[in-house]
Amino acid sequence: MSLKTQMQDDVSTVFLNINDFAQEITYTPSGGVATTINAVVVRSEDTALIPFDVEHSQEKRISIEVSTTDVVTMSRSDTFTIDSLVWLVEGSSQQDGVGMRTIELLRVQPFEKGNPRIGR
Repeated sequence: MSLKTQMQDDVSTVFLNINDFAQEITYTPSGGVATTINAVVVRSEDTALIPFDVEHSQEKRISIEVSTTDVVTMSRSDTFTIDSLVWLVEGSSQQDGVGMRTIELLRVQPFEKGNPRIGR
């Protein structure tokens, strides 16, 4: 077995195994049906303040690693639900050749007063 074949096998049995690195999330393609998939969620959220008239919002970004068989094509109007929070697609890498892709996600929410992460 070649290294490439072994890595392709490891996508589902190791990297996207919910007993190891992954967790179950919900993928909803635009106009499609929601599906539960496994993903590695990178928890380091970037936070920025966005002025909207008088009100302010926080823009948060995270990235996920998914199987290219679970998410074949995507659009900016697709959503992912992670821990009951809905995230929008901001961008995606091409397939990596071994069966995974990185997807950048975005969520905008009202400003949280007293949020200790603001200003860091």
